[in-house]
Amino acid sequence: MRLNLRGHGTLWLNCDWSGRGVTQAFPFIQQLFKRWNGGPITLAEAVNSIKARSSHQKPDFNTLFKTYLAFVPNAGDTMWQSNDLPVQKTCTTACKNRPPVHGAALVTQCLAQWDQGSCMRQASGQTLYGFLNWAVHCGHLNPL
Repeated sequence: MRLNLRGHGTLWLNCDWSGRGVTQAFPFIQQLFKRWNGGPITLAEAVNSIKARSSHQKPDFNTLFKTYLAFVPNAGDTMWQSNDLPVQKTCTTACKNRPPVHGAALVTQCLAQWDQGSCMRQASGQTLYGFLNWAVHCGHLNPL
């Protein structure tokens, strides 16, 4: 099967041109679109990102958070230490052995240490949401 993206190139998919082949190719195409469409990476980088991902790989959250810090324009040292670092630690702990099945479970687990309705919980939730959005969009994490 061939996937032609006008103006961006052609990909040959290892699938037959049949109903079965389409159902096999569709998840790959969805992941490709999520990573590449309007994002900061090229089509080739998106394909490589998808091929490199597997359920056996565990993301290095310390490296991811440091990379993410470069994309956060307002995060100074004080903000990073007081707000972002606690979120990083809880997210790393939550995904250590067996990551949550979906995003809502991860967010709930990461924000459990703060009282419902507190400013710290709200700020941490915004940090976590921004980080996860960035990591999925750039292809560093698979969508939950």
